[in-house]
Amino acid sequence: MKRFFLLLTFVQVVAFAQNIKLTWSPEIDNKKRVYINDIIHTDNTGIYYTTIEKKGGMFGYYKPATFKSVDKISSNFAPVFSKEFTAFDKDFAVQDIYYAKNNFLIFLSRHEKKSDETKYYVANMDMNGSVGTAKEYFTANSATFAEAASNSFSYSYDSTKFLILSERGYVPYGGWGAYRHGNKAQKEDEKEIITVLNSDGTKAWQKAIVIENKEDRDIYISQQAVAPNGDAFFLLKEYKDDKRRETIRDESGKKVPGYKYRLLKVSNNGNTLKYYDINLGNLYLNSADIKINTQTNNLICSGFYNDQDNEVLKGLFYLEIDNTGNIIKKNNKDFPDDFIAEFKKHKETTKDRKNNPDKDDGLSKSFRVDKVYTRPDGGAFLLSEFYYSYRVCTTSSNGMTTCHVHYISNDILVVNIGADGKIDWFHRIPKRQHEVDFYNFSSYVSTVYNNKLYILFNDNPKNEDNEDDEKSANTVRFKKSVCMIHAIDKDEKVTKQELFKNDDIETVLRPTSSRVMNDNVIILYAEKFRDNDVKLGKIVIDK
Repeated sequence: MKRFFLLLTFVQVVAFAQNIKLTWSPEIDNKKRVYINDIIHTDNTGIYYTTIEKKGGMFGYYKPATFKSVDKISSNFAPVFSKEFTAFDKDFAVQDIYYAKNNFLIFLSRHEKKSDETKYYVANMDMNGSVGTAKEYFTANSATFAEAASNSFSYSYDSTKFLILSERGYVPYGGWGAYRHGNKAQKEDEKEIITVLNSDGTKAWQKAIVIENKEDRDIYISQQAVAPNGDAFFLLKEYKDDKRRETIRDESGKKVPGYKYRLLKVSNNGNTLKYYDINLGNLYLNSADIKINTQTNNLICSGFYNDQDNEVLKGLFYLEIDNTGNIIKKNNKDFPDDFIAEFKKHKETTKDRKNNPDKDDGLSKSFRVDKVYTRPDGGAFLLSEFYYSYRVCTTSSNGMTTCHVHYISNDILVVNIGADGKIDWFHRIPKRQHEVDFYNFSSYVSTVYNNKLYILFNDNPKNEDNEDDEKSANTVRFKKSVCMIHAIDKDEKVTKQELFKNDDIETVLRPTSSRVMNDNVIILYAEKFRDNDVKLGKIVIDK
């Protein structure tokens, strides 16, 4: 299925005083309309990834891509196997594929129109690509739930438990059938189906729940997580009425957030539900994020807040809930004025004009918590990136309108949390990236190893000698960009260095498609500009 260039040499880069080794594969020449979809695992024997096929023809752009194969290349990048999905009946649709400890789990669905139901299956695939029988784990039918489910997948950090949240979904067909279905009364409208699977695909437990207060107001699950013991966690964004309004007015007429966040823990094989209000007193939560602490299995919840209405970000909060359900760490800290001033260089601050007469500065709401990394020393690093997009439309003299979407991905905010849960310091990593109609080469990839944070991203080479307090040159020509790596320890000591030039590897690093496989192993994904031919790189961080 794939053709590798005959050139079998590879490039190796050693940086940070012999600390980092980078090896590149030869170019992987994909067939037309076939793309590498995801890197799903790596070990001492090689790298596993999935491919998808995009439909051709006049209206192919509107057709969803389908899974094509699972491929493996060896540790020296030689082809090992390419297994296409021919083991299942043509009526099966592959939803996703995940590594599961010592094998892979393939999630599938099959719609049965005559019986008004959709069946959901899981199948095992061993490390050699041999696929087992698909076994049903859930059926959605119009009599008790819905004709189809909208499934959200997540897995524990050790890949031993898999959480599937099944919410009411749309029918898997269009036209008048979908219209009639949307207008037909359904039973048990508020029900959620939670399924937790073991790494071999067997059920650990399955439960139907109704979220508290959901019948009275608009509540949706914004994030989910599962611990190695099978406990499931959900971050609920709960609006104060039945409409999703981000900002409302209180009794005095002042604008306030129209929502609040709560946590839901589902344990004891789905039989015990416990809710937690995220209460910061007079502070308003602007965004929140949940993660499982990989050192203790505690639940971490963190995010940004503001002190007045929903206009600006004034600080960050962090809390942990232990396995008994108690909040053991809780802290919040305002952003220092001099720290906020650093972000003015890239116009990432705004003013609280509504309620503060002195128009206090704060960070823009374009910051969201991306990642929380727990460390062996009991502390954590939190990462957030400035991101937004906008559309620009122009009309020519002959009346033709053309629209383009601009993607802006700028500075990275790094936060250090101590072992006691207190927020020690904030750090800004300057970055400016701008893409039009594509979002392929912006953002970053990161990992924590030996209590040190590593961040990689494409940068304008003009920024290599810049100090952190200087304004960055914009990165627009990604073919001419360089991959920079920043290393930060818990004492805020920063080291940065060019890792490679994208020109030299004749492809461009795509950070959002790269994957951290182990704390000290990152698989880099680099592709030709607007092409489906790629190279894979392997970073190994030595002690």
